[in-house]
Amino acid sequence: MIFVQRRAGYGIDSPHLGNLKDAQSRHTMAAVAAALVVLAAVNTLTSTWTTALEARHTVAVARTLGATPGQVTAGLSAAQLLPTVPGALAGVPLGIAFCLPFSGAGTIYPPAWWLFGAALAAVVATAALAALPARIAARRSVARTLSAEAV
Repeated sequence: MIFVQRRAGYGIDSPHLGNLKDAQSRHTMAAVAAALVVLAAVNTLTSTWTTALEARHTVAVARTLGATPGQVTAGLSAAQLLPTVPGALAGVPLGIAFCLPFSGAGTIYPPAWWLFGAALAAVVATAALAALPARIAARRSVARTLSAEAV
């Protein structure tokens, strides 16, 4: 939302004396947003991998009973989407409510379809990121998993 705000200068017509705080805050916001996206991707991959490792015996039994690796992958990916969908839907109005006390009278908010589009993109990205470790775990040999000693 910081990128839709009006820029304010010092009132001098010099191209070298812009609002320095404004210029640096834009770079800082972009860096923080990029770091949060990377951390969210790593968190999704790690949690899916951990879930797949914990469920490997259950997955092996399901595969023995006829489940395909694609069905197992879909199930593990869907397990990651259960917290993502409500979080994305609740995040849009809660994010706006969080920004209201800190914004000025002339604040311009993006259209609602942009916000819900971003929420939909988060859900799709979570499904895509969760499918990779789930697919790797689903392709593990059923015989090797079931013959291993229980820890």
